[in-house]
Amino acid sequence: SHWKARLIAPFTKPLYRRTLRRCAGVLIFQTAHDLRYFVSQGLVDPSEAVVIPGAGINPTEFRYTPYPDNSTLVLLVARMLRTKGLREFAEAARIVTNNGVPARFVIVGPLDTEHSLGLSVDELRALESSFPVEWWGPRDDVAALMREAAVIVLPTTHPEGVPKALIEAAAIGRPIVATNAPGCRYIVRHKENGYLVESGSSSDIARHVAALLQDKVLARQFGAAGARFVAENCTDHIIIDKTLEAYSRAAFLAGQQGDDQ
Repeated sequence: SHWKARLIAPFTKPLYRRTLRRCAGVLIFQTAHDLRYFVSQGLVDPSEAVVIPGAGINPTEFRYTPYPDNSTLVLLVARMLRTKGLREFAEAARIVTNNGVPARFVIVGPLDTEHSLGLSVDELRALESSFPVEWWGPRDDVAALMREAAVIVLPTTHPEGVPKALIEAAAIGRPIVATNAPGCRYIVRHKENGYLVESGSSSDIARHVAALLQDKVLARQFGAAGARFVAENCTDHIIIDKTLEAYSRAAFLAGQQGDDQ
């Protein structure tokens, strides 16, 4: 939680400074937001850091697929954690269906009962009984499910790295509604390939999901824009090349430090 983060920050910053001062190499960040924070706190030299956005995706498995005009499937793919916005998703489902917009809201993902914020099966079944949502559990056909979806949603309530589910959704060509968090912002460009909403705002989620369900032309445009972005920035080959380049630079810097000694 945010208050816990504020509580431990005075202790972690000196630890970061001592640790990073001893390191000769390149620090890899998933988001430019995190890099800017570390630079602003004097924890890292920007010349010794690089941003590599996530792990990348296999463009063959998560390939662009034409938008399914007849679909009403609204899909959330994540671990079953409270901070993934499952409650907000469910509340948005109620708003959309109460407004008479045909939609099927589905949650897909595994339990994480070892996590303090993990939901139990009973809690998920209770969510299903109280809201017009379905939990389908973990699936090994996520790419196929995304191809069937009209909209992909990730209403996370905590900062993310770069959520792989969003990279996958964009690659396949589906419009996205996601929280305006750093990692989500990298993939979702507001009003270009999806919509960004404020954390915890079920009404905003519902409004944008309904708009995309009712405007198939816009949904197709958003989906195509997302697929282009991923093809140019987030395939596994691109990420591997960036990672190898970072390791090569790290080895060079380590060699320079060794020569200086």
